[in-house]
Amino acid sequence: MSLLKPMLYIYIMTSGTTGSPKAIVLSFDKLWASTNSFNSNYSNINNKSIFWNYLPMSYLGGLYNLTLIPMSAGAKIIISDSFDTSTSFKFWSVVKKFKINILWLVPSLIRVLQQLSNRYSITENKVFGKNIKMALLGTAPISLFEKETFEKTFGIEIYENYGLSETNFISLETDASKKHRSEGSVGALAPYVNINLRNNSKNINEINVKSPFLFLGYLEKSGKKVLKLNKNNFFPTGDLGEIKNNNLILKGRSREIIKKGGYLIQLREVEEVLKKIKEINEIAAVPVQDDFYGENYVIFCEGLFDSNLLIKIKNILKINFSLRKHPKDIFWISEIPKTRSGKVRKNELKKFAPAYLSSPKVNNNKPL
Repeated sequence: MSLLKPMLYIYIMTSGTTGSPKAIVLSFDKLWASTNSFNSNYSNINNKSIFWNYLPMSYLGGLYNLTLIPMSAGAKIIISDSFDTSTSFKFWSVVKKFKINILWLVPSLIRVLQQLSNRYSITENKVFGKNIKMALLGTAPISLFEKETFEKTFGIEIYENYGLSETNFISLETDASKKHRSEGSVGALAPYVNINLRNNSKNINEINVKSPFLFLGYLEKSGKKVLKLNKNNFFPTGDLGEIKNNNLILKGRSREIIKKGGYLIQLREVEEVLKKIKEINEIAAVPVQDDFYGENYVIFCEGLFDSNLLIKIKNILKINFSLRKHPKDIFWISEIPKTRSGKVRKNELKKFAPAYLSSPKVNNNKPL
C-alpha cells in the first residue's frame, strides 16, 4: 500500500495574460522549489538578509517574492502596511530603522523616490545605499534610463527579473548578464526554462515558456483547473521579445503592439522615450479604435494639464518618431490607475479614452 503525499494548493488572483482578473491555482511545492532555485543565483540573499514586505499577501509578489524567498534563505522579514503614496516619504527612514539590506522594488516606487530626490536635492542618497547589498526589481516594465538613473542616484545595484504569476521566474539579471544590459533586457533565462519565440499575427516574436514551475491552471467557476498549452507543452505569455547577447529582451505585450494603417507601433517604445522627461510623473500609451487607421493610440499623462509640458512632449515625439508613430491625442488625468504592485491598469484607461476623445472640455489639446 502506497501513501500519496497530498498536494498543497494556493489560490491567488492575477490579471493573467488577458488583463482581466483571474484566479490561478499554484502548487506550494513548486513555489518552494522555485524560491530555492532563485536564491541560488544571489550570494547576497542569505540568513543575514533583511527584507521589507510592503506588498499585499493577496498578490503573488507579496506572498512569494517577499515572503517565501526570504524564508527559504532564513532571512528576516519586516512586514508593514501595503505600499501607497505615503510609503515613499518614509521609505528611507524605515530602511534605516530596521537595517533593511535587500530591497525589492517596483517601478512606481523607483519613480517616486527618484522624483523626491530630484525635487528636494537630497545629498545623503548614497548613504542609504551603503548598507544595501542589492535591489531586486520586477512586476512591471521599466526603462533602462530609469534603472540606471536610480542606481547612480542611490548607489544601489538593481537586478531585474521577469516572469508571470503563471510561470514564476523566466529570466533574471546577475552580475554576468548585467554586462550585456540593454533597453528592455531582463537578464538571462533561468537554467530550468525553455522558451519558444513564435511569430504572431503581427509578425513579432511572442514568448512561449516551458518550465517545471508553471502554475496548475486557471480556476473556473465550476472548480475545475484549466491549463491551455501550445504544441510541445509551451505556455503562451502574451509578451513579445527576443534573445540578444544571451539576454531576454522584452518588446511589450502582444495587445500593446498596434497596427496603424498597416504600420506597426510598439507602445512601450513610445513610453520609454517619454519617461525620460523629468517633469512626467507617470505616462501610459493606450490603444484605441480609429475610423481611418483601424488602430491608433492616445497618451495619458498623470497630473494637471501643463501647456509647457505638452510642447515638450510633442517636440520629443517629433525628434524620435516619424509622424505616423505619433499619438491620436494627449490627455491629462488626475491619477493613472495602477495595481498595488505598480502595474498600470490599461484596460481602465481604454474605457476612459472614448470619453476623453469626444469631450471638448477634456480634449483641449491641439493636434500634433
